[in-house]
Order: sequence, then structure tokens, then C-alpha cells
Amino acid sequence: MLSMNHAQKYLAQAIRQIVELTVQIARQRVVVKHALDTGQGSAMAESLLDALEQSLRIFEKHRMFLLNCSESSSALPPCDDGPELVRQKTKLRPTKSTSCARRHNVPAGR
Repeated sequence: MLSMNHAQKYLAQAIRQIVELTVQIARQRVVVKHALDTGQGSAMAESLLDALEQSLRIFEKHRMFLLNCSESSSALPPCDDGPELVRQKTKLRPTKSTSCARRHNVPAGR
């Protein structure tokens, strides 16, 4: 079971990841702009930017999931399958149940 302390740690970790990704995205946009401005190939830089932006969206959804789980923790048993949603988004093999996602009406695979 996931305690409130663990939930807060997971939430803090998700927020740190969001902040780090936001910084990386800003830096990568500069790299892409420089490549375009100087006539260099930008395909790889743009691909990395897309990947970073996708990761940011996933972590933002994960953060919302954690917030939803912590808000409902008094009414429902603790849930610990937030990482399941991240695994689904990154197309890694899921290993945990999606019972909490079902309780919170979060579609699996979204």
C-alpha cells in the first residue's frame, strides 16, 4: 500500500522531472533554432525535441494522476499504479494492475 508520505515523494519526483524536462526543452529549442538559422540539418535535434515534449506531457499526466490518487486517498485504498500509465505511454511492458486507474476513470493506455 502507498502511504501519504510515499505519495508525496512520488509527486515531488514527478514535479522535479517536469521542471528538468522544461529546462531541457528550452535548451533543445535553442539548438533547433540554431541549426535552422545556420542551414544545418535539424532532423535529429527536432526529433529529440519531440521526444522531450512527449515525455513532458506524460509526466504532467502522471502528476495529475498522483494528485487524483492523493485527493481520494481518504475514500479509497491507496493506489500505486501511477507508474503503469507512464510505462504505457513509453510503450514499455506494464507490470502492475490498473485498478487505481479504473477507480479514477483514467483510461488505460492514455
